Amino acid sequence: MPILHHLSLPFLAQYHRWILWLPFFIAAGAGFYFSLDHEPSMAFAILPTIITAALLVVFSKREYLRLFLIPLFCLSLGFGAGILRSHTAG
Repeated sequence: MPILHHLSLPFLAQYHRWILWLPFFIAAGAGFYFSLDHEPSMAFAILPTIITAALLVVFSKREYLRLFLIPLFCLSLGFGAGILRSHTAG
């Protein structure tokens, strides 16, 4: 049995709890935005989220790729939320 497969078994067995990590990734994306020393343009609020959503649609059948893309989508969603909140707050 390959080592990677052996190490991933406990992770895969907890699939019903994976949804609990989504708010963490959204908050991490927002935290990443607030840690920047300069303000990115509004395009960075929308483009990463659209790109990762499109990749999720295109690669929806590939389970392991989805395991990478869903947290990436949540990170970009939180990052975009930080930008939008900053721009709307004035």
